[in-house]
Amino acid sequence: APENPRSYMTQEILAAGSTAKMAELCAQEIYDIRDSKNALVRGEAENTPKDGAQLKLMLDQLDKQASVLESLFSGSKQTDTEVFSFFYDPIEETDHEVLFRFSEKLGVLDFENLAGEPVIISVKAMEAIPTAVPNEETAKKRAKMEHGVYYNIPVRTKIKVTYDGQEFVNMETPMAQFGIVEILSNALFDKKTTTQVTFFQATGGTKDIME
Repeated sequence: APENPRSYMTQEILAAGSTAKMAELCAQEIYDIRDSKNALVRGEAENTPKDGAQLKLMLDQLDKQASVLESLFSGSKQTDTEVFSFFYDPIEETDHEVLFRFSEKLGVLDFENLAGEPVIISVKAMEAIPTAVPNEETAKKRAKMEHGVYYNIPVRTKIKVTYDGQEFVNMETPMAQFGIVEILSNALFDKKTTTQVTFFQATGGTKDIME
């Protein structure tokens, strides 16, 4: 939180009978602080320290005092940071979908709230989206493997998030939604073998297969 300027006011300023008088005395105090700083820099002050670190500490303190008092005339700005999470589950490619909306006065808004400007997301597959073409041979093969372990073959996609013409996200990531599902036969996991399969938790794709 911004510091209270009253903490840096002299007794004379605090005892001022009017706002105009207080402003006049504050302005004079700012000038006095600047004069004190210049005297320290030039080595003309009676209490100029010989130690460089001590001098810097005194100059920083004078800068702080002047800045806080100047805020009475120029105002102050306070910035807060908030983190929002969104669940987005794309089922197909999209070039212009509203993820949420943002208003400079109201902040983050629901995608249907027209009080804010849209934040746009686009999702594009970077490779051909595979399609399973069943035939008699593959149908018989799948029937035999029906009780195996199912896994995903994801497709690499590019995701972009933009707001008011400015790009905030541009990344590539695999997505299982655009891929296909395959089967690892139960024969790989019978008592005669010691097959180990590691999966990617996020996509369900195979990470490693060891026998």
